[in-house]
Amino acid sequence: MARKRFRELVWEPPSPHYLLDRVRRGWTLVALEWEREADPGEVPTLGLSPEVPYGLRVASDGLTLEEDPDERQIVIEMLNLIVRDDVSFSQVARELNEKGFRTREGNPWSQTAVFEMLPRMVDVAPTVFSSSEWEALKQRV
Repeated sequence: MARKRFRELVWEPPSPHYLLDRVRRGWTLVALEWEREADPGEVPTLGLSPEVPYGLRVASDGLTLEEDPDERQIVIEMLNLIVRDDVSFSQVARELNEKGFRTREGNPWSQTAVFEMLPRMVDVAPTVFSSSEWEALKQRV
């Protein structure tokens, strides 16, 4: 069965009566979209993914991403500890914290935070290691 959707611009929050009327007519509310004026200095998200991948940042043009050298250094440190030195996630967190590195939110690294970085490390690894080195390291993993 085909589904029908429509987007409705609103100027004020819809009343409960209006919402109930729509439901009675067979409509199902599937999303709410919010917007506000950006604070001065706030980087707009342009409606894209709400989170910029770790190791990258929004460029000064506000439209593209560029490498964040500080975060990239942390990702490379994680890769070296996990792939080359074969240490546990808890040990990686401990070593990052000892070196004064913090998460993007300014918190100390935890075992869980390191684990959650695995997809990003997989993305970055080919740019850090040479092809032959990466192939050899993959054999160890």
